[in-house]
Amino acid sequence: MRQYDTGATRSSVEGKLNYIGFLDPRVEESYAKYMHKHRIQEDGKVRSADNWKKGMPQQDYIESSYRHYMDWWFGHIGLRTEEEMIEAVNALIFNAKGYLLGILTKEATVAKNATLDLPIVTMSGDVIDTRISTPVSTNIPPLQRKEE
Repeated sequence: MRQYDTGATRSSVEGKLNYIGFLDPRVEESYAKYMHKHRIQEDGKVRSADNWKKGMPQQDYIESSYRHYMDWWFGHIGLRTEEEMIEAVNALIFNAKGYLLGILTKEATVAKNATLDLPIVTMSGDVIDTRISTPVSTNIPPLQRKEE
């Protein structure tokens, strides 16, 4: 128990999460600026700040993460600007948070009414540029956690 000169008391901080220690306001502000910048959609409309919490297919997060990871790596070896590096790392954080939210909320790994754009492939293996959209099944069993 903590006791103050004023006579006030509070419970101990031992065993409690220390958000101030785990997080840095510069990083959080950079991420918030990234998220705010990306609220503007291709059609010019502004999406709500919590739009990402509605869920997206886990595959989208993985694919996007890898593209941004490559930008981060290129920056690490001096082939991207600092601004591009900041963008890439924030994008990785976004994808990781979205993926993690799906795990924590046990949401289906495929969004409702999701479609995959699939290339048309000939019998000889040639890829035709035209793509078709096909519905994706949302009947995916929940993730099974390994017992530790």
